[in-house]
Amino acid sequence: MRVDSGSRRSGGRGAVGLGCAIAIAIAGCAHRPTAPLAGDSTRAVKILAVNDFHGQLPAGKLVDGRPAGSAPVLAAYLRSAMAGKESRTVLVEAGDLVSASPASSALLQDEPTIAFFNSFANASCGTLPPPEGQSQGADRFDALFDPGCNLVGVPGNHEFDRGVAELMRLLGGGNHRSGPFLDDPWRGARFPVVASNVRKASGETLFRPYVVKVIDSVRVAFVGAGQRDTPHLVSPSGVAGIAFDDEATSINAQVPELQAKGIHAIVAVVHDGGSGQAPYVGPTDPAATGLSADVNKLVARLDTDVDVLVTAHTHAFANALLPNAGGREVLVVQANSAGTAFAHIDLVVDRTSGDVVGKTARIVTTFADVALTPDPAAARLTAAAAAKIAPVAGRIVARVAGVISRTPSAAGESPLGELVADAQRAAAGGADFAITNAGGVRADLPPSCGSPACTVTWGDCFAAQPFSNRVVSSTLTGQQLYRLLEQQWANQDAPSILQISGFGYTWSASAPAGMKVVPGSVRKADGTRVEPGVSYVVAMNDFLSAGGDGFTVLKEGKPATVGPLVLDALVAFLKAQPQPVSWAPDERVQRVP
Repeated sequence: MRVDSGSRRSGGRGAVGLGCAIAIAIAGCAHRPTAPLAGDSTRAVKILAVNDFHGQLPAGKLVDGRPAGSAPVLAAYLRSAMAGKESRTVLVEAGDLVSASPASSALLQDEPTIAFFNSFANASCGTLPPPEGQSQGADRFDALFDPGCNLVGVPGNHEFDRGVAELMRLLGGGNHRSGPFLDDPWRGARFPVVASNVRKASGETLFRPYVVKVIDSVRVAFVGAGQRDTPHLVSPSGVAGIAFDDEATSINAQVPELQAKGIHAIVAVVHDGGSGQAPYVGPTDPAATGLSADVNKLVARLDTDVDVLVTAHTHAFANALLPNAGGREVLVVQANSAGTAFAHIDLVVDRTSGDVVGKTARIVTTFADVALTPDPAAARLTAAAAAKIAPVAGRIVARVAGVISRTPSAAGESPLGELVADAQRAAAGGADFAITNAGGVRADLPPSCGSPACTVTWGDCFAAQPFSNRVVSSTLTGQQLYRLLEQQWANQDAPSILQISGFGYTWSASAPAGMKVVPGSVRKADGTRVEPGVSYVVAMNDFLSAGGDGFTVLKEGKPATVGPLVLDALVAFLKAQPQPVSWAPDERVQRVP
């Protein structure tokens, strides 16, 4: 969109059938405004966007109590959505494509997930030369930047979980030291990754900042940006030597160069987003509101020429029109997570001016219980990955009386969060307390349970604790513990309530930040007070001990004693419990008005 081209007005999650949700390309199922139809002077462009897939190749996710997602189901929806329109469709992955993944992807270093996204590549998407023939600069992946290639990705925070070197191997090719896995040799990605705000210590960007696609004779730029808070969201070793600049500033810095090339159709893809919007079915509702202030502020700072913002990270629904820095409407989308939905975006681009003159989107839930045939190639890939890891993932660890949920109470604690904290406290051998971050607890244990006593496999435990963090224990004073608890509300988009073991406390919803914890309420499990001047041994994962998730107080703890992997701690704890294991929250954390 150009400043001198005038106002450009454009125009959920929900249980929609395949014919309505996918096969209809531009008209929605609801009677809301849609993008103008393309004519001789315009061209229709389709963008299908997935965010936060997290290697969810297998089934197992539910939406509104119905099965949704998996690689075969998602692929069937995507291929149906672009059927007959392949030449004018671009598939976007908005970050966290990998990591925090089920065992069938994670134990194979997420190569199967990259292979899954590669499977959508058209003939214009290149193949990288062997790693020894690749540059080590931002031009390393230039073979993938053909303007006719129909794929593009951005890095999320979880792409850095295993460090930059492993991310470059995963994208650039070369067998992992514990491989080969399904492909030998591993050839890497067939799609470009763009990020305008991720820089090396030298100042050079780690990836190209944008890619320009030529779609039915019109040019559309996709400008990427990683999550600027990534250094607080992954272990320090994962982003050593890497800086993450402000997203809006970095995106805007690319616009003059694009304008000089005559490009005015600009899609920003950012691994950041908001929450709070109520899901709805159908095309973009111009009156839709509810997205949180953080994403509104981000959009308000974007250049006037930015037309669409594909967001991610918050695993939420977004389909709204928000004003950018010039007061012009930006179409903002996000499609939940784990392949349970995708954003179906339709643009109309003027052939002469290059402007976007119409835009609308639908968030399509990928329900698996509708009349569709799962994609055969994706099904074969999923089955091959599952077979590869079955000897390990299928081992039975314990029996449980029912699903141990990671869903938090109003106070912020969950049954599984408490169990994980107890497991880490036990693994630390004599720790007074334990804490763990709710974001590190990734799946219910087990995902489902249809009988009075269900088995829990090693793979189920891995799904709940998929990161290779270790249990560490360090010494904190009671005063440091008080400060730590207050940091749950400090500089956070939403409260980040720690899961705890060995103590409890009460917090006030109405109290201001910095004074949330009710005085005198921090007490040990035996009811005695946690004293400010007394030192206590606290177990946690090494991500937290390094100040992760903004809990900087934990960097003051010393010394740190290293224990087992958090996954091994969970497995050992479950095995040691009376069978079947039954777990319910005991209100360690309480909330008052």
